[in-house]
Amino acid sequence: MIVSQLLHTTVPLLFLAGTAFSLSLPPSLSFLSSPFSSQTELWTYAALSSTLLVSAAPFFILFFIPINSASEHSDFLKVLLSFASGGLLGDAFLHLMPPGCITTKTVIIMATIRHHGGGHDHTQEMMVGLWVLAGIIAFLIVEKFVRTVKGGGHQYVHFNSENGSSLICSSNARYCKAKNFYLDLRRFDEFATRQGDTYRSFRENIFEPGEVGGHCRLDKPLLREQGGHKSPLQSWYAELEEYNGFDSDPFETGGCDLIIDKPSVFIKLDAGINLYHHYCDFFNLYASQHINGSFDDDINIIFWDTSYSIYRDLFIETWSAFTSNPLMKLADFAGKRVCFKDLMFPLLARMRGGLYYNTYIVSVI
Repeated sequence: MIVSQLLHTTVPLLFLAGTAFSLSLPPSLSFLSSPFSSQTELWTYAALSSTLLVSAAPFFILFFIPINSASEHSDFLKVLLSFASGGLLGDAFLHLMPPGCITTKTVIIMATIRHHGGGHDHTQEMMVGLWVLAGIIAFLIVEKFVRTVKGGGHQYVHFNSENGSSLICSSNARYCKAKNFYLDLRRFDEFATRQGDTYRSFRENIFEPGEVGGHCRLDKPLLREQGGHKSPLQSWYAELEEYNGFDSDPFETGGCDLIIDKPSVFIKLDAGINLYHHYCDFFNLYASQHINGSFDDDINIIFWDTSYSIYRDLFIETWSAFTSNPLMKLADFAGKRVCFKDLMFPLLARMRGGLYYNTYIVSVI
């Protein structure tokens, strides 16, 4: 953890170091005398040879730096990449800014000096580059300060131990990702047969304190702020509203009747008998895979249905594009305390401003 935090701070600084190194180079080396007698020789030998050497340099360096795709080399690779990226940025972008800021008067003076064979002071161009670099460093410091004070993103829980739980959601809980997630469904029969609910498949207020959560410290006020889109097919707030942080770990204390090691996905489905409505489910699940950064089909897809109703799906073959495993329902875990190692709550079919269904339409007429 300490190494990770140090890298999180030093990598941007190394990026800036590479930029500073590039900016320290003079914009032009034209004052050097040329050993070539003609422009043809200059382009043939000097330009092509230098391009070849510069292009070949990284290949030679790789023989002396013992790095590969192994996890033990990933931190060192990040350091090298940050310095290289900073150097490229400085050479390709920031290095062009000082000459671009030269005034017409300065150009005339430079031409006069060169005509008489004199040198040229690059102080003005260097100062422009240094001020740009100082601005980047200043904004980096401000960003780090704000992230330290407020924290980055909507991360509702934090790790308590090496095997602790986590819950990370986008605004209004439209998409969430959980690690070591505890779900107590021993009262499933009780709320699955409850009368008077508007939506039987998406009943709300079904969990009591202690039935949903993980081994963590929970930022409860931040979680409470995400209820603005609470609705069956717009967010996951109703399902996660009673999420709690536990002092003990159910995975280690025997609090799980069933532990699901395989990555799993909960999904609340729109009408399976309607092509348009149901493909909103598929479309948003595909978008969620991009957010999650995983396209493995060896996953569990679990329909979040708080009833024993039969879901009529006229396009059931489409699920084979997402999983190679049998589809499951929440009712399959009725009466059990289930613990998920890796769990995703994807974007939903009718989320506000979402993809395909509730996309905003702006008139251009």
